[in-house]
Amino acid sequence: MDSSIQDSLMESARIDGCGEFMIFNKIILPLILPAIATISIFTFVGSWNNYLTPLVLIFTQDKFPLPVLVSMMRGFYERDYGAMYLGIAVSILPIMIAFFALSKHIVGGLTVGSVKG
Repeated sequence: MDSSIQDSLMESARIDGCGEFMIFNKIILPLILPAIATISIFTFVGSWNNYLTPLVLIFTQDKFPLPVLVSMMRGFYERDYGAMYLGIAVSILPIMIAFFALSKHIVGGLTVGSVKG
């Protein structure tokens, strides 16, 4: 099986006396944490910005997510751009918070080195 974690890392941990649980927690998890953080950011942004599914499946306006509410702020004859821009700014805040919370794991993963190739 072809994996991105080198077998020599796991073999050397087994020689040092580590069990499978310790190998995963101390060696494999820190190496795959940047990938988990990246997937988490993309998944959160994709589900947060989902527009079509809530628009089709939800019928009451008090349960609509923010992207749908921002699109419904457009009036038929006039538009309140201040309210629309405020809604956009509020809907972007959770995405920024998630990115800044998880970006330290992505940057930290670039500096983690294990075995010279």
